[in-house]
Amino acid sequence: MTSPQIRTSITALVLSTVVPMGAAVVRSSLSTNVRPGGQGLSEWRQTRIDLPTMKNPGSGSVSLDGRLLAMTTEGGVAVADLTTKRDRVAVANDGNWKAVRPHWSPDGRELAYQWESIGGGRQTELRIVPRDGGPPRVAFARAQPGSFHGWSRDGRFLLMDFVDSEQDPSPEELLLVTVAGGSSRSIASRASAAIQHAVLSPDGHFVAFDVWTGSSQSSSIFVVNVENTEEHSLFPGSRTSDVVLDWPADDEFIFTRDGRASTVPVSLGRAAGSPSVVARDAGAVLSLGSAAGRKMYVLKVVRPLDLYVATLDPTTGTMLAPFRPLAEPQPAILRGPPVWSPNGTQLGFAKSGGIWTVRTLSNGAERDYGVELDSMTYPSWEPDGDAVIVRAGDGQGRAGLFRIDLKTEKVAYLEPGWRMLFNAKARDVVIVRRASALKDLVTGVERPIDTQGRGRVSARSRDGRLLAVWDTVAGNAALAIVPIDGSPRRTLVSQFPFPLSSTSLEFSPDDRLLYFVAGPQEEAVWRVPVEGGAPQPTGLEFRYIHDMSLSPDGRHLAIESRWQQTEVWVWERR
Repeated sequence: MTSPQIRTSITALVLSTVVPMGAAVVRSSLSTNVRPGGQGLSEWRQTRIDLPTMKNPGSGSVSLDGRLLAMTTEGGVAVADLTTKRDRVAVANDGNWKAVRPHWSPDGRELAYQWESIGGGRQTELRIVPRDGGPPRVAFARAQPGSFHGWSRDGRFLLMDFVDSEQDPSPEELLLVTVAGGSSRSIASRASAAIQHAVLSPDGHFVAFDVWTGSSQSSSIFVVNVENTEEHSLFPGSRTSDVVLDWPADDEFIFTRDGRASTVPVSLGRAAGSPSVVARDAGAVLSLGSAAGRKMYVLKVVRPLDLYVATLDPTTGTMLAPFRPLAEPQPAILRGPPVWSPNGTQLGFAKSGGIWTVRTLSNGAERDYGVELDSMTYPSWEPDGDAVIVRAGDGQGRAGLFRIDLKTEKVAYLEPGWRMLFNAKARDVVIVRRASALKDLVTGVERPIDTQGRGRVSARSRDGRLLAVWDTVAGNAALAIVPIDGSPRRTLVSQFPFPLSSTSLEFSPDDRLLYFVAGPQEEAVWRVPVEGGAPQPTGLEFRYIHDMSLSPDGRHLAIESRWQQTEVWVWERR
C-alpha cells in the first residue's frame, strides 16, 4: 500500500499515475514449465492492450466477465468497455479529494473505490457507486491513510489495510469490512507499515498478503485464516522475494518471484506443489484481476519513478532550464528521494535494493553504499559532508533516524523521529518528531520547539533561525513560518487554488523565498516570500513531484517524481 514510508519494492510503487484505451496488440509466446499433477501450463500468451484515451493508468480491476476495465486516471476513475473500446469517467476527482484503487463487485453491478484526501488530511473513505452511474454511498471511513484491495467473491466483504501514521513506527492492520453494515474486523497486523498487496481466496476463507522486509530487501507472502486469524507462510523457508498477484481459483495462486510470474497449486491456503513459471519477463507488474477463468490482466511499469534536475535563477527563483532525468531510466531501479551535499557538487539518493547512492555531478560517477535499510526518506546531509541522516527501518524492527557514514560505510541507529535539520554552521540540529526539539551538538542539551499548531516541520532556513511548517487549517493545507526563538508564527499560504499535496519545502540560499509544490497532479513548483506576499510560479512543472532538494547555491532543483509510465496487458492461458 502507499504508506508514510516509501518502499523500494517496484510493484508496491504502482501509484495513482496515469497511460492508454483501444486494441492494438503486441503478443509474445512464453516457454514455461508444466505444473506437476495439474493442468498443463506450457505457456501463457501476453497481449498489450492499447487504451488511447487513458494515459498512464494506475491501479484498477477487470470485471469477472472480462468486459469492463476500471482504472485510476489523472481525472479520477475511468471505465473502459473492452468489447466496444469505449470509455467514460465513472468517478471524477473533486478538489482536494481523489478516487483511486477501483474494484468491481463480483456481479459487476457496482464499483467500489478509495476516496482519499490529497490536500493535507488523512481521511480515507471506501465508496461504492452503481455501474451505470448514480450517487456513491460511503461503506467505510477512517481518519488514517489506507489501501483498498478488493471484494470477497460472494460480495459480502471488502478488504482494506490502514496505517496509523501518528505513531512511530506506524503500525498497520488488515481489515475485513462488511458491505451491508460497514462493520470491520482486524484479521492481521504488523508493527510497522509493510503490507503491500492482499487478495481474498475465492471461497473467502483466506487472505494472502505480502510483507516487505527491509533487512533482506525482499518480500514474503503470508496467508491468514479469516475465521481464526492464524497465519502461515505460503513458502516456508524461502529466501526469494515473492509478491502477491492473484488468487483466481481455490486451488491456484499466482505470484511474482524475482521478476518472473508463477502459478502454484494450493489447498486450504497452503502450497500443494511446486511453482510453475508462466511469464519469465513479467517485470514490475500489478494484478488487475482474472476474468472468465482463462485471462489475467496486469498493469506493467515500463518507466519507474525517478529523479530529475532543473536549473533556476538563484536571484529571482524562476526557471532557466526544465527538469531533465538525472540518469537514464531503468525499469528495475527506483531512485529517490534526493539531497544535495553541503558543497553542492554531489547528489545523494536512495536506490532500490537497500542502497544509498552518491553521484558526482561533474562526471556522473556514482558510489553505492549497501546500507540494507528499508524505506529511506527525509534525507539530510551533515554540514561537514561526512554523513547522511535518513528516516528508515532495519532488520531489527527499528524505525526512525539512521546515520550513514560516507567514509566508513557504517550505519548507526540514532533514535525514533522523522528527520534532522542542521544549521549550516553545525552548531545545532532540529530533530523532527512527535515532540520536536532543538539539540545543541556541543553540549547535547535539548529544548522543545513549539510549532504553535499541529503541523510538521518540513524545512529549516539556511541561517538556522526559521522553520517552515506544513499544516492543515480548516481542512486546507497551509504553510507557516515558525521562528526558533519562540516568536509568533506567521502563516504564508492558507488558501490556494490547487492542493498542496507534497510536504517537501525548501528555503532559497538567502532565505528570502520558500519553495513548495502545488497542482492537480502536484505539477508546479511555486515560491512565496518568507516575509509575506502572494505566491508566484517558478515556471517549473512536472507530474507527481513528491520530494525536492535545492542546491546550496540555489541554481539546481532536484526532485523525486512518482510519475510512472505504465501499460495494461492481458495474460491468457493456451
